[in-house]
Amino acid sequence: MDAELAFLSACSTSRGGVDLPDEAVHLAPSFQLAGFTHVIGTLWTVSDRIARRLTEGFYAALREDADLGRPFDPALALHHPVRELREELLPAPHLWAAHVHIGP
Repeated sequence: MDAELAFLSACSTSRGGVDLPDEAVHLAPSFQLAGFTHVIGTLWTVSDRIARRLTEGFYAALREDADLGRPFDPALALHHPVRELREELLPAPHLWAAHVHIGP
């Protein structure tokens, strides 16, 4: 499979299990094992409104990079909307810090 990116917008897609807290293979890394180079997931339950804003910002950043001929960089594309949310919602990291990038 030549898949590059999986964006898992459901809640807790990068969180390990409760029964096996040291288990490294959970939903997000499973996508990497299946062949996806980059995976975006969440560490806990997220607000639908915040998740939508972050997702829109993420894809806008990817589109802007492509339009400007920049390399494909999902980690940096995720950084931009997370930083915008952090600046706006600094006292509430549970709202802006849930999304993570897994990959090179």
